[in-house]
Formats: sequence, structure tokens, C-alpha cells
Amino acid sequence: MARLTECLIPVANVDDLQKIFDDFPDRYGKEMNGGIRKRLVLSSLSKADDSPLVAWTWRFLERSAIGFEFLFFDGYGGTQSRHRAANSPHGRLGESADFVPLHRRIESHSPRPGLDLASPCFCRVVPGTMLVETMERIWQPIATRDDWSTLHDMLGAMGDMKAALFLPLA
Repeated sequence: MARLTECLIPVANVDDLQKIFDDFPDRYGKEMNGGIRKRLVLSSLSKADDSPLVAWTWRFLERSAIGFEFLFFDGYGGTQSRHRAANSPHGRLGESADFVPLHRRIESHSPRPGLDLASPCFCRVVPGTMLVETMERIWQPIATRDDWSTLHDMLGAMGDMKAALFLPLA
């Protein structure tokens, strides 16, 4: 952050930059808390209750190596996704000791209004991703047979995901 600020000194007022720099940690924390809750479609309880949810989310991601997109796909809607998450390829992680503290935090938050687990996005077993392996699988039929259908399917899946995830904040 300091390096970025240094780059802006020639084109911005130093006092304004300092104000941004000074409150960045608080703003970042607030946005991170909101982003985690939004992605899981959970309502906020309070800053004191939301912060542990975020901390345990990061801790679980680090310890489980589940992959960012899979946790948010399986955990979408919190307790309302319990059955779907248990049947996912990563379902066994829900039984791990590392998941218990995160699960408690998720259970303490109710899903936000507008949650739609019947969305085509959540009728899949795994989320659509743009990981390298996925892109290589999509590119192979294009390169060998000029067959773009896999790419069109992926774009449709991304559209479904966008429609499911971009709920208005409550």
C-alpha cells in the first residue's frame, strides 16, 4: 500500500493520500467482512460476530486447501445448503475438525432474503471456474475441431452464476 501511495505523490495531494492510507485497514476489513458474507449469502449480525466468520473462513481455506470457489459454492446460503454441500466432491471436509468452528459461525448467521438454491448455478455438483485446467479443457475442442460448444456451455454457466450471486445487499 505504501508503494502505491508513493507512486501517486506526483499527481495527488499528499494529505489526501495520507487520509486514505490511515483508514485503509478499517475499510479493507469492513469490505472483506461484507464480501465474505455476501458470497455466502448470509445476513450480518454485528461486526463482533462477522469478524470471526471471516477469520474462520480464511483459516479453513488455508488448512483444507479446498479451493476458494468450492467453499463459497458449497457454503452458499449457509445452513440451507447443508445437504447439497454434504453431497459435493468436498463433502467430507464438512466433517473435519477444521470445519467445526467455521460451521458454528455460519450457523449463527441467517441466509439473506432472495436466496435461490433452485438456480441452475446450484443444480450443478461443482461450480464453474476459470482455472487453468478448465480453460485448457475448453480450448482443446476449439483448437482441434473448431468446436466452440464447450466454451458456450461455460459462458452459460458463468451467466447462471452471475445471476445467482449478484443479489441486492440486504
